[in-house]
Amino acid sequence: MVRPKYTWLELRQNLLSRSNQPETLHLFGFISALCVGFVLPTAIPGSINNSTKFLTCDFNQTIFKWNGSSETIRETANQLPWTQLNFDDYYKRVGKKNNDHNFLTWLVGFIEGDGSFGSRSQVVEVTGSRFDINAKTGRGELEIVQKDAKLLYNLRSNLGFGKITSFIRNGETYWRYYTSKREHILHFVALLNGNLVLEKRREQFTHWVNQLNFCWNLNIEIKTIVPKPSLTNAWLCGFIEADGGFYSNVNNNFRRGKLPNGNQRYGFFLKMYITQKGELNVLTEIQALLGSTNKIREITNGSTGVKYNRLEIAKADCRTKIIQYFTNFPLQGKKKIDFLRWTRVHGYQQRNVSLSPGSAKKLARLINNLQTENDFMNFDIPSIDSHKKI
Repeated sequence: MVRPKYTWLELRQNLLSRSNQPETLHLFGFISALCVGFVLPTAIPGSINNSTKFLTCDFNQTIFKWNGSSETIRETANQLPWTQLNFDDYYKRVGKKNNDHNFLTWLVGFIEGDGSFGSRSQVVEVTGSRFDINAKTGRGELEIVQKDAKLLYNLRSNLGFGKITSFIRNGETYWRYYTSKREHILHFVALLNGNLVLEKRREQFTHWVNQLNFCWNLNIEIKTIVPKPSLTNAWLCGFIEADGGFYSNVNNNFRRGKLPNGNQRYGFFLKMYITQKGELNVLTEIQALLGSTNKIREITNGSTGVKYNRLEIAKADCRTKIIQYFTNFPLQGKKKIDFLRWTRVHGYQQRNVSLSPGSAKKLARLINNLQTENDFMNFDIPSIDSHKKI
């Protein structure tokens, strides 16, 4: 039997040994140059750095392309069966062509974050993923609605089936991935069966499949496997793409309260957050993966009174782990730009950059003007010295 390239223990020890090193940025190679403003030539974009056994980032990759080879990532992933998703049944139906394991894992996380298995009449939100079956007619429907047209077109291209349409609601344009073909709906059943992390989604999925079995005279067995969140696959990326976000005080021109003398204080503040109805156990597991000790708060939707759990991660060493993760498993939609801006602010904070009122306003404007990945590639970063004002 061939021994795996590295064991789970070796990988874990390697990650833990690096978590608080001041030179952590060399793990990102190319991304650190874009986010912080200088180049450390210890890693080649899109390659594996043998000294760290860590996948580096290639900002020139196209959407739904992942860093490192699928074989390399899967080699490590196969040692963690309780965290990895299994798509054997899906591959049997559609084949492996254009169905990369990381894309499918991302898609499951994305559907779990925005998904709904049930009647259209029960859905309030415009955006999201919806799986429905009409018990009277036996007609099944599947749709994913987003404002991000490019994201859906690339999703459809990777799946190889479904249609894209658009509609306008309240003056805003939305895009809809849709299929009602029985064959396609059963593709999604094979994709999701045994791969759902959230308890509420597993319950909804079970009810939905039972309806399919009844209406279509099938005998699909629900798998009882319960995968766990992991930093070794793209599920968390898809989940955060749907239900997470990246906050910094850039839109407030980096104002941070008042100084003791009453003058305005300026500085960097940033955090990543995930908001979820229920699912406290999953949020706690994600919190542990990233090393956060922040309390998971319960918040209330002001308009409906619905309570949600909210995980916020603000510590610098936790943010470093977040950047490591999204370097290996990049966000696929517009939220990637939010992340790149957030990463830029993180870099300035880590360099102890001091801000004056004028420079804070100027820097905020420059960061907000970064609208595409090419903007980040071409941005001419000013000379900034630690502990000096800009």
